[in-house]
Amino acid sequence: MTIEKNFKEIAEETRSRLSKRGQYGSSSDLYIDEKAEIAIIGIQTSESGSGHDTIYVLKNNGNLDNVLDKTFKSGRMWPTGILEDGSGFKYTIKFGDGEIHNRVYDFQKDTFYIEEVINPQPRPFYGI
Repeated sequence: MTIEKNFKEIAEETRSRLSKRGQYGSSSDLYIDEKAEIAIIGIQTSESGSGHDTIYVLKNNGNLDNVLDKTFKSGRMWPTGILEDGSGFKYTIKFGDGEIHNRVYDFQKDTFYIEEVINPQPRPFYGI
């Protein structure tokens, strides 16, 4: 007798398997749209002197696509949600200078657009 797993269970197991990488450990994010049967999995790992961040898309047919893959000296990238209509996902990149880009990835166009840019506030200078 076999027990059929639902899509949510498969997505959680896939995230667990993917997060077991990185020299100094990893963190992960998981967003699931059971209706559209897609999951967005973000894996952020730390290695000596840099971070390696990947965003995967798991589809209901079992395909796991590596959609975005970046290495940062200082900065990070992580998913923040799935679009309501299932046509893409949102993610954030924080650059080393503190600038933040909130972006949207579009599956149909296989590209992203910038939704919002947040510039870091200058630090006050307390001169001598």
